[in-house]
Amino acid sequence: MALTQITGSGIGQVTNIKIGGSGSANTLDDYEEGTFTPTFTGGTVTNSYGRYVKVGNVVHVEFGIDNGTTTGTLTGDPSVSGLPFTSEANRTSGSVSYQGAFSGGSNNAVLLKFASTTTGIFLQMNAGANWSVNGIGTGSGKFLHVSITYATA
Repeated sequence: MALTQITGSGIGQVTNIKIGGSGSANTLDDYEEGTFTPTFTGGTVTNSYGRYVKVGNVVHVEFGIDNGTTTGTLTGDPSVSGLPFTSEANRTSGSVSYQGAFSGGSNNAVLLKFASTTTGIFLQMNAGANWSVNGIGTGSGKFLHVSITYATA
C-alpha cells in the first residue's frame, strides 16, 4: 500500500520516507494491511475473522471467532492455520485477550506458539499450573480474540 500525497499541484505517491535516520536502512518501503480467513483444525467455525498490518518484517495479526458456531471434531491439538505470513525460525507467542471457545473454560490463560510456519497451536493453563492442549468446544456462542506480533521469515 502506497502513501498518497495531495498538494496544490496534484495527487501523487509519497516515496523515500525515512524513520529514525537518513540512511537507506531507515526507508519505510514495505507496508501492507489486509484481511485473511483463519482456519481452525478439525471442524468448521462460523463468524471467524482475521486482519493484519505488516511494516518491514514485523507483522501484527488479530484474529478470532465472534459469536460463532463450531461443529465437527475440534478436540486434540487445537490449532489455527492461514496466518498471513510465515514466521521466523524462533518461536513466537501471542496473547488471547478473551475466549469462550476452549473446552477447559473461559478463565484460563491461552497462548499461541509457532515457528517457521503460518500455523499456530493453542496451549491452555490448567488448574494444576501446567500448560496443556485442550480442544475447542463445539456449539454456538463461541468467542475468541487473539493478538500477536511476530517477525516474518
